[in-house]
Amino acid sequence: MGSYEIGRIVHLPGRSIYGFFVTLSSHTLEEPGILVKLGKVFSDAKLSIVHLEIPRPIENNPISMMFFIDFTGREDEVNAILNLIKKFEFVEHVELVEPQFNGLIVDTILFPLTLFSERVIMFRLPAIKALILGLKERIGEAYSSLLYQIGVEIGERVFESHLKLTGTRDPDMLTKICQALFQVVGYGVLKFIELDVENKRSRVRVWNSFECELYDESTQPRGYMISGILAGWHMGLFKTKFLSSKEKKCIAMGDPYCEFTIEAYL
Repeated sequence: MGSYEIGRIVHLPGRSIYGFFVTLSSHTLEEPGILVKLGKVFSDAKLSIVHLEIPRPIENNPISMMFFIDFTGREDEVNAILNLIKKFEFVEHVELVEPQFNGLIVDTILFPLTLFSERVIMFRLPAIKALILGLKERIGEAYSSLLYQIGVEIGERVFESHLKLTGTRDPDMLTKICQALFQVVGYGVLKFIELDVENKRSRVRVWNSFECELYDESTQPRGYMISGILAGWHMGLFKTKFLSSKEKKCIAMGDPYCEFTIEAYL
């Protein structure tokens, strides 16, 4: 399994990369060959497309995309290409995005970030370490309990979001969307190993937990927030506030994955 590099940035030191932010009319979603026509503008000019960013299409909304093009040594041709793109009838708008500096260009047009039309933010590793490790060093072990409670609150709200997305309480559909979105947002790779809704018990494994991989050679499990998220999610599924979420295995202790047992006690 490979990592997924977020595609709003191109960093190619020594290259002169420009962006073309193109907005297309909504009906082009059903028309074959649109990308071919746009790509031909660059291929005819013998220009390399080093990256193409296309946000998820939303029905009846305009479609947007960003072409990142290498103009190294040919910067004087940028405006001519811009004008060629404007000539297409299916193009509603096109905007030139200049590099922040030589070799680095960032999509600063599309904002805010959304997933299923809901606002999302991203934390890079320094911020994750500050959130999980930094405050724990200042507050002490009591912060572990706070992380768990934060996770519970997240899990309960996420379950309600999953209900809305699936439109059903069917456990199979809910676990599938849970596994998929857990991975998409970067928490880790989650798999339900056992699920007994009637007896309110579940066993879950998480590979590459964003939280636990911060620790080295721990003597105890470290998935406090993840454990809380799973507890809160299962509170919604099992319709009870009275359950426990315990981490039995943890990558922080050298295990190949983190394993959690969630079960009701009343």
